[in-house]
Amino acid sequence: MLLKTISYFFILIIVWEYSLQSNPYIIAASLPLWFFIKSPFPIKQNTIYFIISVAFLTLFFLIMNIFHEHISYQKLHDSYIFKIIYINYIVILLLLFYSDKIDLLQKSINFALFVCIIVFYFQTIVYYTTGTYIDFLEPITGVSQRYQMYFSAADLIRPTSLFNEPGSYAAGTLPLLILSYLTEKKLTKLHIFTLLSYYLSFSFFAIIEATLFIFTVVMLKYDFKLSLKNISIIFLLFSMLSIVTIGLNDYIKLRTDPSKKQVAGISQRSHILKYWLSLDSKNILWGQGFAQTKFKSYVTEDNGLAFKLIFEYGITSFPMFAFIFFISWGQALFFTFILLLTKLTYLTYDFWFYLVSLYLLKPYFRKKNNK
Repeated sequence: MLLKTISYFFILIIVWEYSLQSNPYIIAASLPLWFFIKSPFPIKQNTIYFIISVAFLTLFFLIMNIFHEHISYQKLHDSYIFKIIYINYIVILLLLFYSDKIDLLQKSINFALFVCIIVFYFQTIVYYTTGTYIDFLEPITGVSQRYQMYFSAADLIRPTSLFNEPGSYAAGTLPLLILSYLTEKKLTKLHIFTLLSYYLSFSFFAIIEATLFIFTVVMLKYDFKLSLKNISIIFLLFSMLSIVTIGLNDYIKLRTDPSKKQVAGISQRSHILKYWLSLDSKNILWGQGFAQTKFKSYVTEDNGLAFKLIFEYGITSFPMFAFIFFISWGQALFFTFILLLTKLTYLTYDFWFYLVSLYLLKPYFRKKNNK
């Protein structure tokens, strides 16, 4: 029971750290796990290769940053160097602790996802029944969650669960949803309520993620062919997306209005994309570096993980993409493409937890497929 509690709490903190933005929380939550690791360490040759690959990639990107022009060495020191040390530490710990505890890993993933959606629906129900929004982040970080709708005559909200905003909620929980679905090999009630929450969050990109996830599940489930049934399903999904988009028409206009800087997230994404396309071939080819000073980190993150890698490292991001695709090879690769569109970055523990879990759970996926 103690082991389960420690594991459940640790995975939840890994996911929540995406909004907590505080390394001490993750380090403190990780320490009890060392008491449950077998000695000698249960480590395989492939696991050693995995650890070396992560160390190489994070160090390689550090070196590439040093060679970029117009970077902030202070930003590199404060936001990258120490973070990659912590990331390598967490990756090693995850591999050592869960390599012989696959069942516990699966249960911990489902538990963390369950807690996140319970909090989401709790906030929703409490607000619409009492008019009070329960902020779970502000008492810890001092930063209020951004749940306001900003428009609409109706008194609607955009619940955020444990995260700072609904887009972050969708990005932070998507790795858990993917991993849980791949182990269950079917849509459970937990998955359905998670997907429904993405739509209820009124986050434009959360809605995109949910729709793409459902579309991918349908293709993989039914061995997709251009049959009347499958075309009808696709039509239904896109109809749902269109209806939601029309319903959010005023909101989308607001989010794309450059004069509304506090809410114009889509406008900011468009601006950085136009800037990137206006660069000369050399700057596009080699990227701008993580520590570039033109845009704040959250602006590059809002365009998705794939764009952030290409924007910051150009062709030198290829080793990272190759590693991601290699670890995800198989059915998981389709879902990983969706993940690459989210606001997760290569400097979030959640992202590396996803890759480590895929690596550890792959043999289990194969066994379940053969049944």
